[in-house]
Amino acid sequence: NLKYSGGSIYLQSGGIKGLLLFNINDQIMAWEASCPNQYPSQCSTMIIEGVQSKCNCEELKYSLATGQILSNTNDSQYPMLLYYSEKNGNLIRISN
Repeated sequence: NLKYSGGSIYLQSGGIKGLLLFNINDQIMAWEASCPNQYPSQCSTMIIEGVQSKCNCEELKYSLATGQILSNTNDSQYPMLLYYSEKNGNLIRISN
């Protein structure tokens, strides 16, 4: 639910593997749902776990507030991709 701070949803349409939307202090963060440290594949779509997102293949976790990786390994070097988002009333515009 995006009406409250800390709320998040997954949108299948948009981006490479969909979008992860996260409300932080009434600002909507729109993240690419494809795991940033893996080539797109059947299991590279991230899932939401509270205020974090997790890559299905490699179990890497990221902050939905900052996009930074939380479970760092030697091979993981990229943060999540943030799209531009603009909230106007009940409408959210997302672009790159």
